[in-house]
Amino acid sequence: MEAVGGGSEGRDAFGIYRDGAGGVAGRTDGEKATNIIFGCVVRGSVEITEGTSNTYTGGIVGYEVKAGAQITDCDVYAAVKSAGERVGGIVGSNESTLKVSRCESSSTIKCSDNVGGVVGRAAGNS
Repeated sequence: MEAVGGGSEGRDAFGIYRDGAGGVAGRTDGEKATNIIFGCVVRGSVEITEGTSNTYTGGIVGYEVKAGAQITDCDVYAAVKSAGERVGGIVGSNESTLKVSRCESSSTIKCSDNVGGVVGRAAGNS
């Protein structure tokens, strides 16, 4: 798995990506790897405080783009919030195939659009 602490879209004035936040990874990607995340516990807060569009915030992963990704046996006990959109207790936004199993999210989730207890926005097959 390649974990990128940001996203692929939109840099701020300092050249820093500010569109993906996750308790484990802001964004997962990688052409040759299979993204498998398991056995994680996230506590505290996962939050994007600025920006209103293309913000991806998840208890485990903010932005999942790798086909065949798996998130297993993970628990989230955190506030998951965004000033923008696409917030999920486990994944903020999924763009491909994703399997989530045996995960729990006891989160306070807050944002303006595309909100879900497990996945905020599922463009792929979750």
